[in-house]
Amino acid sequence: RALFQVRFSHPVNTAEFEKRLVLTYDQPCSSSFFSVGKCASEKFTVSYDKLRLIATLQSEPLPIPEKNRPAILSLTSGAVAQKGGPALRNDLSRAVDIPGLYSLSISGIEPTIVTGENGEPEHVMQVSASMPVHEREMARVVQAWLLPATEEAKGDPEEKFDWSADPAKVTDAVLRRAKKLNLQPIASEREVTEMVSFRMPQAEGGRYLLVRVAKGLKTPGGYQLGAAFQDVRLLKTFAPELSIMSQGSLLALSGERKLPILVRDLPGIRLEIGRLLPQQLQHLVTQTSGDFAHPQFYGGLQSDNLVDRFQKEIPLSIPAGKAHYETVDFAEYLRSDVADRRGVFLLKVQGYDPSAKKKPQGNAGEGQSEEEQQEQSSGDEDNADGNAEGANPEQQVDQRLVLVTDLGIVAKKSLDGTRDVFVQSIASGQPVAGALVEVWGRNGMIVASQSTDATGAAKLPNLAGYQREKAPVVLVVRKDGDLSFLPFNRSDRTLDI
Repeated sequence: RALFQVRFSHPVNTAEFEKRLVLTYDQPCSSSFFSVGKCASEKFTVSYDKLRLIATLQSEPLPIPEKNRPAILSLTSGAVAQKGGPALRNDLSRAVDIPGLYSLSISGIEPTIVTGENGEPEHVMQVSASMPVHEREMARVVQAWLLPATEEAKGDPEEKFDWSADPAKVTDAVLRRAKKLNLQPIASEREVTEMVSFRMPQAEGGRYLLVRVAKGLKTPGGYQLGAAFQDVRLLKTFAPELSIMSQGSLLALSGERKLPILVRDLPGIRLEIGRLLPQQLQHLVTQTSGDFAHPQFYGGLQSDNLVDRFQKEIPLSIPAGKAHYETVDFAEYLRSDVADRRGVFLLKVQGYDPSAKKKPQGNAGEGQSEEEQQEQSSGDEDNADGNAEGANPEQQVDQRLVLVTDLGIVAKKSLDGTRDVFVQSIASGQPVAGALVEVWGRNGMIVASQSTDATGAAKLPNLAGYQREKAPVVLVVRKDGDLSFLPFNRSDRTLDI
């Protein structure tokens, strides 16, 4: 049906308005009022809103023309308001195109990567049409092939051919070498929609995809695709991923003391475990920014100034897109001396390529802060233009402060400036008696100390008078070689109740 809407400045005289209307195809009616009756008008109906300020004209059901065809509504001058007044001076006409039988078209084909229900990435192709199409009808006419990596059957595998630059070279002989994909339609919220998605479980990142949509695709309204559609697209490679799993920084000293690492599409990972040296907590607290679990050093100080560093390289061979998990066991890096286990670690995981040549230790980044290095690494990622295949594995980095301890700390500041400190076992939840609670100044000297009683509580004095090198920066709790700490005046460690 052709639908027109006419708006008026005043309630219209319906009789005068309707006798000046003509609906025609292809050409408008003559502009003369006396010739209106001579025009062969198509049948239509007119309805009005309550105030007669809007008229809606609707034609009878129209056959689908072979080609696009305009339906033209003509209104000659002379229409007047219901209460009289000046009449319409000029003739008006408006046209609306009736889509032709073969007006259906494919507006685009977009291969992309999504995360599946199992958390794994997968290749998906989205086929968009100019009109809503039933998903089963689209699945009937869409085919896809994974084109060969080389133009010639015996070509050098390292010299990949760009099929999108010259799609005409995709001949029947090339298709015989290509791999036809099993497309799996993805059910959408509506069965009839403009875009239909397909899973491509056999697709390979970095390869070219040939997609064909056969002639004859039909909409529920009867419109058809008049000519076959073909497109060649490059499939994206899965993005590498490297992350330290779980949240927070605490690992129970009496537990497994292990932390899982998620790896995807990397040839290897490098673990750097920095074990904090004694009497360095004050520097870790005062010379870093960020939250407790992700301290970022600034200025000239780096983690190398504060730690014993252990390094481990793990070569990997992982199927494309599949998640792989490695585990860091901190029990290997705790000191065997039970009087000083030293359980504060700075963990850094980074991708690396085992086949690449090692860089000399004194590289250009040595004089940069860790925050600047991270910004530079982020800039390198942006310059990769989304090509994960050619990305440097070392761009994938994650860091975490890990505290292996069984001492949980809660400190409450009273109105008079004193602090009540409560220490409990992370493993059992019971109060820890006999733990030594210390307050360290900026220079690492102890400015106040107190042992916990049977309820795990210790009371510290008002420390407002300590300034400069004695300004309190960290609360340290120790017992039997175990150590835990809590920074002073850090927003992410504070709860205002």
